[in-house]
Amino acid sequence: YWVSLASLPKVTGPAMADALGHFIDQSVDAVVVIAPNAPTLQALARASDLPPLVAVTSAPDVAGLAVADADQALGARLAVEYLVGLGRRRIAHIAGPADFYHSLAREAAWKAVVEEHSLETGPVVAGDWTGHSGLVATAQLLAAGPIDAIFAGNDLMAMGALVALKRAGLRVPGDVAVVGFDNLAGSDVTDPPLTTVDQDHEALGGAVLELLDDQLRDASPQPPQSDQQPPVMVPPRLIVRASA
Repeated sequence: YWVSLASLPKVTGPAMADALGHFIDQSVDAVVVIAPNAPTLQALARASDLPPLVAVTSAPDVAGLAVADADQALGARLAVEYLVGLGRRRIAHIAGPADFYHSLAREAAWKAVVEEHSLETGPVVAGDWTGHSGLVATAQLLAAGPIDAIFAGNDLMAMGALVALKRAGLRVPGDVAVVGFDNLAGSDVTDPPLTTVDQDHEALGGAVLELLDDQLRDASPQPPQSDQQPPVMVPPRLIVRASA
């Protein structure tokens, strides 16, 4: 296959609609769409004359779409269960933006694991995926009371947390353990190296292409909603390093 890429200037419905229109004008054979929030997913629902399509999304309602994604809830569970296993009892969370499906899935799993172990739900502060927001959020978490672990919604925010904890004179992981999410390039050379969740993007890409290939080989109409194939969920893995 030849591949064309379109990056959205903003994660909005109109931007998604423009990108889809661009591909339709090119008469492409198939489209893969990353739909991280409701506006982008709604743009798919409103689009017409679409070729075979696979959505990468953690949305709870994906009627009529072929979907693949890394298992966000499982990844968050791996992170928080690991912290509980280390004996951490007040596990705070730095969440991503509230309008992102990944943020909601990771936060819900964090809360569920903490409650399952009858631990006090540590404070939660929302960031915006950036390292600076992780730094600011960590300062807010520390001001809210004592914590002994932070599960950050992504690696950049976790890196900001490492900086904030160092500035506060706290040892990582001695005083506060930190776990991120993404296994971002460079997460192994932070100070200390970051424990994180790897989403296995290579396996996810393979799952997406298999779904597309199935659609391209099948010229029959899309199956009714009741027979829709469940989302393909790629299991992530925990990468243990020195931060926790």
